[in-house]
Amino acid sequence: MNYCERCGAPAREGARLCPDCAAEMRRRRQQNENRQPVRQRAYDDRPRQRDYEYDAPRPRRYNDEPNGNYRPAPARRDVGFTQEDIQQNKAMAVLAYFGILVLIPLFAAKHSRYARYHTNQGLALCIAAIIYSVVYGILSSVLLAISWRLYFVLTILGVVSIFFFVLMIIGIVNAAGGKTKPLPLVGKMRILKY
Repeated sequence: MNYCERCGAPAREGARLCPDCAAEMRRRRQQNENRQPVRQRAYDDRPRQRDYEYDAPRPRRYNDEPNGNYRPAPARRDVGFTQEDIQQNKAMAVLAYFGILVLIPLFAAKHSRYARYHTNQGLALCIAAIIYSVVYGILSSVLLAISWRLYFVLTILGVVSIFFFVLMIIGIVNAAGGKTKPLPLVGKMRILKY
């Protein structure tokens, strides 16, 4: 039996790589037979348990990709939002989703990360609703100038405004519940630092 020079782990005869540290194994003669394995750690006298064969590849960690590149762990959305901050600024966060009232938490809760997060969401929703209103107004003027029979197209486009109302309700529920989930479609816009 061979032992790794680097970590002292036992390896099968003829193995090219150490099963623990993946160090390259050198061929040794008989002196490896007499050598005792290096003790694992002073605080752990139990033998290591392995659930894989010696020449099998090492189990993949979360951040290992098949091509060998390191992939960072996904960022958590709620990092930096303390419970104290959430409890003190829930009202300001809810207020951020009521159209032009988004200006109140924008100036009144400057130092709260939680309120700034929801203010950013509310501001993005407000800007998207204003853009939609302008486009809807221009289209309604053009279509009604062409013919009054095209009014059904405006009715279909008017149903889209319900989507903004649904987004507002989702934002209010998230803010009141202490959650920091982004809104669909407009939630990825980052206007403010938080």
